[in-house]
Amino acid sequence: MPRAPRLPQGGPSIFDAMLPEHEEGSEPVARETDGPRRTLIVEGDGGARGNPGPAAYGALVRDAATGEVLNSEGLTLGVTTNNVAEYSALVAGLEMA
Repeated sequence: MPRAPRLPQGGPSIFDAMLPEHEEGSEPVARETDGPRRTLIVEGDGGARGNPGPAAYGALVRDAATGEVLNSEGLTLGVTTNNVAEYSALVAGLEMA
């Protein structure tokens, strides 16, 4: 079965709604997000043998335009659940992004 695309095909980002609006005719307020935007892909997976059991995760951040891996990390977590391992991968990937 073919995989669904991971990236939206244009249009506004869900994060655009969090940016402050400015009144028409006024100068926009400079903010940290001004400047060129970059789209990143965050991938992560985690697992535990035995659930709970020995657990680990892996996460990476990839440039969406080039596919280049910008950062990656894999860590063992000791004895914990599969859910903790999965969420740890997500958090690690988002922190790297």
